[in-house]
Amino acid sequence: MFSWKIIKKVAFTLGVLTIYKFGSLVSLPDVNASVLVSENNPLAELMSLAGGGFLDQFSIFSLGITPFISAQIVVQMLSMDVVPYFSEQRKLGKSGRNVLAGWTMLFAVILSLIQGYGISQSFASAYPGLYEGNFNLSAGLYSAVLMTAGMVIAVWLGNQITKHGIGNGITLLISVSILSRFPSLFETSLNSVKESQEMVVYFILFFLCAAVFSVIFSLAEYRIPILYSSGTPGFERSYLPLKVNSAGVMPVIFASSLIMIPLQIVNLFFAENTGLKESIEMWCGLQSIPSVILYIVLLILLSFAFAFIQINPEELAKNLDTSGAWIPDIRPGKETEKKLKKVLFYLTIFGSVSLTLTAILPYLLSLFETSIPSQNPIGGTGMIILVGATVETFRQYRNLIIEEGLNV
Repeated sequence: MFSWKIIKKVAFTLGVLTIYKFGSLVSLPDVNASVLVSENNPLAELMSLAGGGFLDQFSIFSLGITPFISAQIVVQMLSMDVVPYFSEQRKLGKSGRNVLAGWTMLFAVILSLIQGYGISQSFASAYPGLYEGNFNLSAGLYSAVLMTAGMVIAVWLGNQITKHGIGNGITLLISVSILSRFPSLFETSLNSVKESQEMVVYFILFFLCAAVFSVIFSLAEYRIPILYSSGTPGFERSYLPLKVNSAGVMPVIFASSLIMIPLQIVNLFFAENTGLKESIEMWCGLQSIPSVILYIVLLILLSFAFAFIQINPEELAKNLDTSGAWIPDIRPGKETEKKLKKVLFYLTIFGSVSLTLTAILPYLLSLFETSIPSQNPIGGTGMIILVGATVETFRQYRNLIIEEGLNV
């Protein structure tokens, strides 16, 4: 048995992802992309990995959705009782979310224009011959406008997948960027350790273990037993599942975007190496111990923030009370809310530590073995995003099967 609805959704998703990938192969006009070697540019690698961009092709999708993610961070921070207008919109439900979405896109366009020009200027300086003719203000602005248009199209494509396809469109677009780098970076990683057969074995085992752990970690959940009244005398037992990683892949994506912002600013205003530029790169380049420590702090803080955004203990306690369900030996209301907050807090401690270890291990390896690239798509950040996108896609696919009444 099969369902045309599911087939259409799968075909639509694959079609949009194919369009995005083919669009990434088209370089900007008057640009010789063959001179780029983005693997030697940590900023380019990080932006491409976290934002689904294709800076190695210097295409219309060079920025991916990185500016949009950065804009989401700005809007969410402003809506947390920082700016009253944004805070009020957040509380208005769907209409407020639409207003915030408009502000997010406006900020994304502004950031994209700034990032596009900054990257064009930085790359033109670092890679002579990238632009046909001399790089000037008009060439930089032209590239920035095209990259901004590409960012808007990429966000639109991602939203179309979310609405009409299967899976989260934004994370699927990032996954396409990661998977396109899989063969070349995996080969580079193996070549870096091929002189020692023992290191090759350790390298492969490490990434296999990282893959298995990421899958288990994404699916793991803690089940809180609950009771609820039934139509017959007595009570029915069930459970309330709370995911160990309630925050999903968002802390990794947002942390990578946050740590890139100072790098983008300094690359925009300082073409040559200066003391300030070197300091920023030390703290945000993920090529030194201080920058890795900063990345760890961001991951942990964002894990807690997103966990409590995804699961609101107060609302969850009210929903349990409304549906006539309760946790054994815990009174409904405030005591249930405190119980849920406590469980979520401890789960997030374990979840944030596990997420952080998975994300930073490749960076730690590259610090001790400099020949191993830190931005490897099959470990750390890339692995978490790929597994998260895959799990979410299969979850939606399974729900569709259940809705259609098909046999699994």
